[in-house]
Amino acid sequence: MTDEQKNAFGFSGKSLLWDELCKILNALQEQEVLITISQDTKGEDRIHAAGRADGVNLVLNTLNHYREEAKRLNGIV
Repeated sequence: MTDEQKNAFGFSGKSLLWDELCKILNALQEQEVLITISQDTKGEDRIHAAGRADGVNLVLNTLNHYREEAKRLNGIV
């Protein structure tokens, strides 16, 4: 983790930006999963939708990992 990442993700207290970013990503993740499992999504479209859902999941998990690691390094945990 770089110093910039440690400083950016290692904030203490509340962050309106962080909270809103997480809300948006969680809503996007839910939307992509619903598209993936929809009866209307067929064949290759389902595969593509699953990939998009997985991509959102990867971003969300990565950001949460950076947040937790930065908090640990900054002694916030």
